[in-house]
Amino acid sequence: MIDSKTRLMLVGGVVATGLSAATSYLLRVVYTDRPTGPTPGPLGQLATDAEPAARWVPFLLLTIAITLLIVSGVRIVLNCSPSGCS
Repeated sequence: MIDSKTRLMLVGGVVATGLSAATSYLLRVVYTDRPTGPTPGPLGQLATDAEPAARWVPFLLLTIAITLLIVSGVRIVLNCSPSGCS
């Protein structure tokens, strides 16, 4: 049986993977698919200023997801004995 901490880590890893894909899509919509030139107005200026930092968000979420999934997998393997998982 998988303990609650490991289950939470697995769910967190899957959720972080989904968030990484969603933020990657949103970044593509906001920054790549916009017409040439900056977006007018204060929100456009904010989006332009935040672009370098925003590009790291999917990578960081994917790194968190991979870490959580690896650690939870190791916890599952270490909790299993030859006679079965406890």
